[in-house]
Amino acid sequence: MKITRFGLVMLLSVTLISLMACKNEKSEQKESTSTSISQTKDILASLGLENQNDVDTWETPLSILVLESSYMGASTLEGKTLEADNIFVATLEEMETTYPNPVYDENGKLISNTPKTNFKLNVIDNLRGDLPTGETIQASRDYFGNGDGQEKGKFLTLIENDIIPEVGKTYVFLTFVLDGELAILPGGEAPSNFPLENAPMNLDKQTRSVVEDIVDSSTKVEEIEKQVENEKETFDKIGDTMLSAPEIQARIEGHGNKLDMNKVIIK
Repeated sequence: MKITRFGLVMLLSVTLISLMACKNEKSEQKESTSTSISQTKDILASLGLENQNDVDTWETPLSILVLESSYMGASTLEGKTLEADNIFVATLEEMETTYPNPVYDENGKLISNTPKTNFKLNVIDNLRGDLPTGETIQASRDYFGNGDGQEKGKFLTLIENDIIPEVGKTYVFLTFVLDGELAILPGGEAPSNFPLENAPMNLDKQTRSVVEDIVDSSTKVEEIEKQVENEKETFDKIGDTMLSAPEIQARIEGHGNKLDMNKVIIK
């Protein structure tokens, strides 16, 4: 098993639960201020659009296979924001699951198959980093995907507390750079992507002024922007408790992991 720099250790204990994917999203949303709610309703109403979080894109309820995990990275959003090399708002265009490292027994029977999902994301705004807005990029996520390697589409395998992205919806993504490519941070006690609480479906298809109004009214974006702005103070406070402290410090000092845009931008 490959262990990333964030020390993800997967255990084999598995618990099967059934719930709607949209419920996962809603449980993670932060309550907006009355002003933001009013602004958002006015924007969406004027466009005749529905809040994306009131739209269920799944035809049937998902059976979700939760892989219980021990995640040795940050357990709070504050810490996870420090871990992230790039943080951005993007609409999910496509997601596809592969199984790159199957394990077989001596009889050739599949005994383990860890999913990896590749995402195509249309970037709307940067909260940390300088990804090209309006462009489609690719990012990946380990230990996450449709199916269990034998019955694709039957299950969605997750780390606990994950939020399931849905095509057409817009999220704040927390990512790190691995070999020049973008990888979405593991889940664990704090999620690594959050639905924009006030966006319509396919926000990336709206005019730039509408996009800016929606993003500016997001309390989640405001919260993360403040954490990004105060990252040096936060690192001084909790950095010595984090396994990835050397890499975080390198990024803050301006010589952290670098993206290879040829690997990131989909042309």
